[in-house]
Amino acid sequence: MQPGYLQSQDRFDECMIAGSSEGDFQAVSKSLDAAALEARPLIGLYGAAGPHRAFLYRWAGQLKIRIDDTAPIAIGAGLSSSWELDGNQARFSLLIDGKAVSTFRYEASRELLGIQRDPTPFVEPDHFDFFLLMHRVLQDAPRQERLFR
Repeated sequence: MQPGYLQSQDRFDECMIAGSSEGDFQAVSKSLDAAALEARPLIGLYGAAGPHRAFLYRWAGQLKIRIDDTAPIAIGAGLSSSWELDGNQARFSLLIDGKAVSTFRYEASRELLGIQRDPTPFVEPDHFDFFLLMHRVLQDAPRQERLFR
């Protein structure tokens, strides 16, 4: 089986094909590279939160996250997160055994800040903030098990 691909959270036509080694991703266009994607399974999502780029994907059976240029972290026992919004500033922290190991601060998107006025049915705040999506996944073990199977 060929390695899979990751879908952009907010740009439908953008995705990344995974190479043979973890973290080896090549950006492609779904419309221009449709044939290359047909035989590949969806293994994850990627997106941005402020200046940070993050990945949520399944590799070798494990659900993992990767932020910016950090090493991948397997989601499992002891890993949790916090996410807070204070005015227009957001803060996402990764915790291992309850202790913060990484904290990312960034300006929240206009879409997230204006979600109360969004008329779109079923829209959720994590549709506009990738760190919030990762936080919600980390809080939901059954969701972790279902993702990208």
